[in-house]
Amino acid sequence: MGLRINTNIASLNTQRSLMRATSNLGDNMRRLAGGLRVASAADDAAGLAISNKMMAAVRSWGGVERYIQIGIDVTRTALSGLSEQQDAMQRMRELAVQSMNGVLSDEDRAVVDMEFQELLNHVQQIALNLEFNGTVLLNGDEPRLRVHVGIEVTDFVDIELPTTRTPALGIDTLDISTLASAGNAIDTLDPVLDTMSSFRGRLGARQNALSSALRQARNAREQVSAAASRIRDVDIASETADMTRNRILQEASTAVLAQANVQPQLALELLS
Repeated sequence: MGLRINTNIASLNTQRSLMRATSNLGDNMRRLAGGLRVASAADDAAGLAISNKMMAAVRSWGGVERYIQIGIDVTRTALSGLSEQQDAMQRMRELAVQSMNGVLSDEDRAVVDMEFQELLNHVQQIALNLEFNGTVLLNGDEPRLRVHVGIEVTDFVDIELPTTRTPALGIDTLDISTLASAGNAIDTLDPVLDTMSSFRGRLGARQNALSSALRQARNAREQVSAAASRIRDVDIASETADMTRNRILQEASTAVLAQANVQPQLALELLS
């Protein structure tokens, strides 16, 4: 290579290497500071598009988890009301059996019937007032509640809500003030208690299904998050090693540039 004054080829080549090393070092620092390998389309256009779609799915699965949990809470609330109603009905049947006792007088049966009627009213009040977030659950106004269990439009299940108002159950006119009415109360309450058990069984099965859907949603969110992370997130160990290499190249280029810049001065020595 000749010795020239106007154009320092060695310096220009070294400057280009220095700028490349400096640019790469800046990219390393940006990725490490932000924690992202793909922060813009310039980094990886296809990867950014895919990861953005995955992140949308992650957020959607997070919403699905929350609303499945709400569905589970609805079933728990309804089940607690059904349990309380069934307990009251079992006590009512016990009182009806007690009223069937021949040693009781009509006055005694009237006293027992007072508790019976209080329990009957208690069953009705639960049906009319048990609510979740403003929705009354057991009065028949809302026969079902829909819960989404996935991120697609068709991914849903319905929670079937029973009607347990005393007229709907056919027990609103019961009393145990006489031997005949007490016997009628027993005959009426037995199938109603079976019906209440069926209601509780169906809701319990739906709660179990929602719990399974919640576990599935959590697993799906975890898997999609991991896949998106492999595309978007920076590998700290790899990026640190690359940053160290670029820093060494930058320092070496700086030292070489200093040497390249003094080469034209050799021409002065030849001329002197």
